[in-house]
Amino acid sequence: GSQGLGPGPAAHKATLQLAQLLPYQTLIGLCSPARDDARNTTLPGGRSVARGDSEETNVKKLLFCGMSLSGCVAHLAALLARTHARAIAPSLVVKAITFAAPFCMSPELANAAEESADLHLNVCYLED
Repeated sequence: GSQGLGPGPAAHKATLQLAQLLPYQTLIGLCSPARDDARNTTLPGGRSVARGDSEETNVKKLLFCGMSLSGCVAHLAALLARTHARAIAPSLVVKAITFAAPFCMSPELANAAEESADLHLNVCYLED
């Protein structure tokens, strides 16, 4: 079965659910400059981490990696994270590099990911 990433293209339902479990919003929050009203980020499990001032935040890229099924999850997590990052960390580059990841996206979603070819890379050997 497939499930949408909002209106439009769809992805493999179970893989998308796994990608949505990753704390990509927390990761982006830690990569983005802190606002005066948001000095701390709460991690899953309730632990709080202090965020730095914009001069201290030097993170420019967030990379998701995986092999096989986890590669599918990495591609979808990167798409979700990139969408979320546009609002709070627009200069953050979100990429996915995977190895032998099977298809998990509708043709429309795959085309959208392909348009940003420098942001998604799947390495497969002929014998894979």
